[in-house]
Amino acid sequence: MAFIGIISDHKEFEQIKHNLAKALNIDDWTIILIHDHSIANINHIKFDTIVATKALPRNNECRQYWQEICSQARYLILDGNIDFSDFLVGSLEAKIITYGFNPKSTVFASSITEENMLIDVQRSFPAANGKWVETGEREFSLLENKKPYDGLIVFIVSLLYQGL
Repeated sequence: MAFIGIISDHKEFEQIKHNLAKALNIDDWTIILIHDHSIANINHIKFDTIVATKALPRNNECRQYWQEICSQARYLILDGNIDFSDFLVGSLEAKIITYGFNPKSTVFASSITEENMLIDVQRSFPAANGKWVETGEREFSLLENKKPYDGLIVFIVSLLYQGL
C-alpha cells in the first residue's frame, strides 16, 4: 500500500492518477491532490511519496506547510526543471528523485518515439522494498495520453513500489 500526495493542478492530477491506476495495481493505494488551498489542512499527514509537478506559491505559509509535509515523506519526486530550493531547507529524511529531460535529473527521458521512451536512471536510489534501483537505460511504453512527464512519474513510482 502506498500513500501518495501529488502537487499539481486538478486536471494533471486526474491524468496522473488515471495513468497510475492503469499501469499499476493500486487498488489499496491512496492518492491525494495537494494544492496551495489544501496544504494547510493536510500538513500533519504522513505521505510515503510526494510528487511535485509544479511549485507552490512562494509565501511563508506554504513554505512552512511544504517543509512539514516533506520532512515526513519517504520519497520526493520532483520535476527537475523547477527550482524547489526555497522549499527544501532543513533536514530531510526523504530521498529526492528528480525527473525530466535534463540529463542532471535522477531519471530522465533520453529518447522518445511515438510509442516508447528510453529512460535513463542516472543515480541509484532505494526502492520501497529495500532493494536499490540500479542505474541504466530502460524502455518504457508511452501512456495513452502520450505525455512524457506523466510517463516518467509512472515509471518512477513503478520502480519504487513494484520494482518494474
